[in-house]
Amino acid sequence: MRVIARSIFFAALCALMFPNADFASAMSRSNIGSFAHTSPSPHSSINDAAGSIALAEANSPKPCSTYVSQISGFSQSLCTSGNWCSVFATWVWSKAGVTDLGGLNGYAGSYYTYGINHGSLHLASSGYSPQSGDAVLYVGSNGYNGVPSRDVYHVGIFVGGTASSPTVVNGNWGTPSKVVKVVNETSFAVADNSNDGNRAILYGYVSPPGGGGGGPPPPPPVNLTTKSIVSNGTSYCALLTSGRVDCWGYGRHGQLGNGQFYTSGNHGSAKPVAVVSTSGSGTLSGVASLTSTFYGYCALLTSGRVDCWGSGFYGELGNGKFYTPGNYGSAIPVAVVSTSGSGTLSGVASLTGNNNHGNGNGDGYCALLT
Repeated sequence: MRVIARSIFFAALCALMFPNADFASAMSRSNIGSFAHTSPSPHSSINDAAGSIALAEANSPKPCSTYVSQISGFSQSLCTSGNWCSVFATWVWSKAGVTDLGGLNGYAGSYYTYGINHGSLHLASSGYSPQSGDAVLYVGSNGYNGVPSRDVYHVGIFVGGTASSPTVVNGNWGTPSKVVKVVNETSFAVADNSNDGNRAILYGYVSPPGGGGGGPPPPPPVNLTTKSIVSNGTSYCALLTSGRVDCWGYGRHGQLGNGQFYTSGNHGSAKPVAVVSTSGSGTLSGVASLTSTFYGYCALLTSGRVDCWGSGFYGELGNGKFYTPGNYGSAIPVAVVSTSGSGTLSGVASLTGNNNHGNGNGDGYCALLT
């Protein structure tokens, strides 16, 4: 991997989830803004151990193969494809005593999904004080394509400093690549990244299970007259016995279906909101069942038609449109069209969604017709 020549030389980070991606990078550090932070929580033994282990490896000339060979289920191909920042971070957590590594697949984006599923993802702007041993996530400066799990370019281990001036130990850093400690790592230049800007910026932190900043995923609210509840790991939708749908949780891409994109603050709603109809008013009704992908939902109606909302970056809303600019989706349900591209899909008996985005498998739905 090549290095952009300047006063300080650093090379490739890691691609987020695609093994053939090669994000060569150069470091040009700058403080990109002051993130609010609160007093540190008491550190756990796992956090302390992870931070100490990472620091002990700083400036080590050990190759990626040394680390990847010690992680069950990880292959040497992760080293040759330029993705071993995540290999190093996972190795650190493993050595610190983290036993639940399920979902960490060797690519940086899997840490985002892992944090969502474990209730331990903290946005840099949330006021969270990072703890030694936390994983640190970086995304593209142009807004990470609206899909953080797809565009996390790099993950390191926080070992000191503050939320606005973190000290991070990184795997896959420099030329030749090695483990390096970087002070004040809030952003850095990234080459071959025309879609998302030429810089990677601090996105947030993921605490290890058992660490001081973790917690379980939020439980569904009680006292809803529900027929079923569906979750994609970042939000919930409840199918009510009335045939209507209420949703809550993360709503950055319109997946709450109430006509609103939650683009600031906590990026969601902490209480259920009603999914509106395809006209954008009233409420969606006549719903027989629900299914989800990582950032959206589809409703099978009693009429045999299908309405979907949320992220449509890959065309998963089925209305003939790719939602690539702006919010990357629809905040109101849209009708799935027929295979001719016109009219509406009908005669649907059942519906299923692929909710494996964080593992690099994309999003989508399939309908079984009568």
